[in-house]
Amino acid sequence: MVSNLDSMQHFLKILPNVARDGALAAPNATLRCALFAGANATNRRGLRRETLASLSNFRLIYTGLRLDQGDLDCWLAVLQAAHESPADLQGRFCVSGQRLLRLMGLKNTGPNQDLLDGRLSKLKSGAIDLKGDRYSYEGSLIDEVFRDSVTQHVVIKLNPRMAILFGAESGWTKLSLDIRAKLGRNALAKWLYAYLASHRVPTPIGVSLLKELSSSEYAELWRFRQHLRKALAALNLATGWELDIDQGSDCLVGRPIRLVAPKKQTVVR
Repeated sequence: MVSNLDSMQHFLKILPNVARDGALAAPNATLRCALFAGANATNRRGLRRETLASLSNFRLIYTGLRLDQGDLDCWLAVLQAAHESPADLQGRFCVSGQRLLRLMGLKNTGPNQDLLDGRLSKLKSGAIDLKGDRYSYEGSLIDEVFRDSVTQHVVIKLNPRMAILFGAESGWTKLSLDIRAKLGRNALAKWLYAYLASHRVPTPIGVSLLKELSSSEYAELWRFRQHLRKALAALNLATGWELDIDQGSDCLVGRPIRLVAPKKQTVVR
């Protein structure tokens, strides 16, 4: 029987370590869907085994408080911290709150420490059920959190079975820390950056589909389109891309999107 430590070692071998490139690694299955919303998740209702929109080959069911891009920043910081701190026999590792905040692009302040605690709790309490063509993973994004209020250190346990999220069925993407920091609190721009970066060659995608995949808080499509234009302006400034909305097709076009006729894309619900 494989021990927890062996399983964690296997997980860390699969989990990409790209911090030296000024980036953090994220599984594509979590970037091409509505798991980490491109909107402010504050005061959003909790979900109970709700299927979220996804373009990946995973079917995603989620239970818990809605997650947003700040929660994604926190989770990616935790994954990177797992590389930097040796795990014990149960697969737990210790990291300072200051280090997690730095990886999230935040200063080590009292309010940010409180924010970090809240995000860790959301990631611990929520549950995902990702079903792929062959494998599936059901569990929390963080298994366990233990805090020391004096030293501000956190002991975290991850489920090594999450390694399948980075495997061949899903793949993974490097997300630039610098670009994420430049986008600040613009949740939709951060979601768009992650979504487009997860494709080797992005193709045109309809505005209505983006609205669904990003879990927009706007009910009306025209209001989302206005919000999208502002997000594209911020994203173009941060990346040097040239994204825009084509008025004829109502699709997202421009560099880095490949100039081809938009293909029909199926949303998994």
